[in-house]
Amino acid sequence: MTVLHDARLFPTPLLWLALSLCLAGCRGDTVCLTGVPYYAFEFPVTDAITGENLVDPATKAVATSGQYVEELVDIGSQFRGVLEPGFYTLTVSRPGYRIWEKSKIWVTSGHCGVHRKRLMVELEPQ
Repeated sequence: MTVLHDARLFPTPLLWLALSLCLAGCRGDTVCLTGVPYYAFEFPVTDAITGENLVDPATKAVATSGQYVEELVDIGSQFRGVLEPGFYTLTVSRPGYRIWEKSKIWVTSGHCGVHRKRLMVELEPQ
């Protein structure tokens, strides 16, 4: 039996190697793109009772690690920030709501940058 190798259907071995190395170096939820920052935190903030999105100028989200303090950026429906690995405490506050805080969040990095932490932040009314 003869097996035909059609280069249009089967990429060259070198292309397979390059693709394998890129995919092996990244987690399943991350695509490596040169020059694109990878943030550890990107999450919505909602009202724990109504589910209403609370990401607006009245809501503040801050990540701290030792002396380092970063106010996370409001990108519309979510907050985003933190580019460096380390242990963080994340604090989210809004007038009329209890302060939400989570500490000892370990941010790691890999081939593509920091690995994103999946968070659900629900603020409880006071």
